[in-house]
Amino acid sequence: LLATSTEVERAFSQGGLTVSKHRHSLSAPSTRAATVLCSWAKIPGLIPEHTIIENFR
Repeated sequence: LLATSTEVERAFSQGGLTVSKHRHSLSAPSTRAATVLCSWAKIPGLIPEHTIIENFR
C-alpha cells in the first residue's frame, strides 16, 4: 500500500509542528515516534485510551 503525496505532506507538516523553537533538541527517534503517534492517535479505536494512559504513568 503506497502513501499518497497528501499523506506524505501531512506527515511532514506534523513533523514541523513537533519540532519547534522550544523543542528543537529532540533526537531523530523521538521526533519520528512523536510524529507516528500523533498520526495513529487520529485513527479512532486504534490505540485504546486506557492503554495510552497506562503507558504514560
